[in-house]
Amino acid sequence: MNGREYLSLVHELNCVVCANVYGKNRPASEAHHIESVRGDHSDFAVVPLCRDCHIELHAASRRTFNLRHKVDEIKLLAWTMELVVNHA
Repeated sequence: MNGREYLSLVHELNCVVCANVYGKNRPASEAHHIESVRGDHSDFAVVPLCRDCHIELHAASRRTFNLRHKVDEIKLLAWTMELVVNHA
């Protein structure tokens, strides 16, 4: 599976924040690159977010978003991996 195929799969998943923190099944309309702050990024280091969560993350700092929802990038990636495995 290449990066484009993986991104396509991630867009089929539910938002990891809404699902795992709030128990809501909201479709992920966007894939958030967790490495984008460093410039070059991998299309495999993404997490599925609904539009509201993605906008909130970029409007606030990552730290503020993570504290507000009691998450971190490792937890978000782990939840994404679980969704990918269960989706297959």
